[in-house]
Formats: sequence, structure tokens, C-alpha cells
Amino acid sequence: MLTTAFSIYLFQLPLTPSANVSAGFRPIVSFRSTVTSNSVRAHHKAVSFKGSFLKLLHMLLMMRPLLPITCKPVHGAPSARRGGHSPTPSYSSGPTEIIPRLYVSDLVAAESASTLVALGITHVVSAMHGRVLFPSGVPLKRLQLPLQDSPFAELADYLPTATAFVANALRDPNARVLVHCMQGVSRSTSVVCAFLIAHYGWTPEQAVAYVKSKRSSAEPNCGFVKQLAEYAQTLKGAPR
Repeated sequence: MLTTAFSIYLFQLPLTPSANVSAGFRPIVSFRSTVTSNSVRAHHKAVSFKGSFLKLLHMLLMMRPLLPITCKPVHGAPSARRGGHSPTPSYSSGPTEIIPRLYVSDLVAAESASTLVALGITHVVSAMHGRVLFPSGVPLKRLQLPLQDSPFAELADYLPTATAFVANALRDPNARVLVHCMQGVSRSTSVVCAFLIAHYGWTPEQAVAYVKSKRSSAEPNCGFVKQLAEYAQTLKGAPR
């Protein structure tokens, strides 16, 4: 039976390009495995890498990535958790009236009794995962869309239900609708854009530009913008 003992070392590079590369290496993790035999015992030592190869490796590791970023980040917005109460947003931008009686806000405003009462909100669309703690003393009709704030998340499947809910609410002249997500940046504004597309015949570009003109922090993510275009295509020729 063949016997082999071997060691694997992981090294940490020096922090600066001017550092002595070979001297700057130091083991940070090591693994050792041994297989015993009655007749053979072999040992393999870790190989020390020196000279120009190390310098080249160090330069490659220090290089910055060159691939372009094609999708805008959503301003560091945290994703809501699947269970329990969603984490508190890092800021509150307050509600924005996009068209008469239709508002966009973050989670803080949606959970504020004083804000809901002051605006006269009667209907709420929660465009997010997680539990929303609505004030118990404020009567509301609610719709929740379990949306993740990701360019790869499904949005289009929820838009017919969401736009119909908003449209039915606004038929009552006394109704006021609030559409919210965690920060009122991407998910909620995408739903409002879909409503403008469906009920005013606007293009996705017109709807997004209009919402941004009303709410400066609005920024539907790139995947949602593409799905708004797909949604607009499905509405062509459909009765309004």
C-alpha cells in the first residue's frame, strides 16, 4: 500500500505593490493529510514561489475589474426578509403624490398612523416581502405583492392585479391610494409606472420619466424597466 503525506499552504499577499513579495508571503491556512503504509513513507514539502512569477501574480491580483456594469444599483436598498417584520429602512423620504390621490412612500410612512390619517389614505399596496405593521386604528383596504428588489425578480405577473386594485380604488372620489415598498425607490415606483401605462396609455419611458419628475429618489431597477416594456406590449390592442 502506497503512503503519501502532503501539506497545502494558503498564503497572504503583501498589501502594497512595493513590498518585498517573497518576504511578504505568510501562511494563513494549512491543511495536512497522511496515508500510512508498512513499507513506504513519503513527505512532500510546500513549494516556495519566488522571483518574477510572484510579482506577476501580485500585479494581476491587484488589478481592478474591467467589466462594465450594465445595471444600476438600487441605492443600497436592503431586501425585505421573508418572515417576521421587515428591517427598518436607513432613511425616510416621505410620501409623494404622483397623480391626484395616488402616493408613493417608503415603509416608515406606510406604518405611520399620523401620515396615513393626514393624507386620508384608504387603500395601500405593499410592494414587498415581509410583514407590514399597519396601525390598528386606521381602516385600510390592502394588497400585498411579494416582490423582491432584484433585477431578476418577477414583477410582470403581479401587475394586472396591482393596476386593477389601484384603478378600482380611484373610482371612488374619496379614496386615496398609497403604494409603498421598503424605501419607495424601485418596487413601489415600478407598480405606479405600470398603472400609468395601463390607464393613461403612456409608454414605459414616459411613465418612468414622469414618476422621476415627481419623486427624485425614484429608480426602478433595470429588470423592472424591461418588464414594464413587456407589460406595455401585452396591453396593446386590449380594451382599457
